[in-house]
Amino acid sequence: MSEAQRNPIKNIVLIQYAGLSMVTLAVLFGVQLAFGNMLTAANFEVMAMNVVFEGIMALGMTFVILMGGIDLSVASVFAFAEIIVAKLMIQADLPVLPSVLITLMALCGDRRSQRHLDRPFSGSPADHYDGNAVDHSGYQPGNH
Repeated sequence: MSEAQRNPIKNIVLIQYAGLSMVTLAVLFGVQLAFGNMLTAANFEVMAMNVVFEGIMALGMTFVILMGGIDLSVASVFAFAEIIVAKLMIQADLPVLPSVLITLMALCGDRRSQRHLDRPFSGSPADHYDGNAVDHSGYQPGNH
């Protein structure tokens, strides 16, 4: 029996990756033909700088999932942290590194006060903003 017959799922995944790669390349070359500035070094630099934010969020979300939790507000917490860093840099005239460190300390909270042991990243102000306000409001989903 061949490898393809033993593992048909592997073949399906390979076909999906090949199809996705072909579509991506077709779009890339189509945009290059239409506009002429897609495959330039400057454009790749701009695209790489813009992908950094999504990469940071994906890395953080990966850690949350690996620790057994789930948090659907990663993008909103990231945007909130960006606002705090920007305000510290502009209004308090702090350099980048202290602004980031202060923001991280503010958003991480006190780990000794964790109330939900099954949620590894609970206890931070961002977590309380995320869902605990609903817990304390007395609102019970389904009971109108």
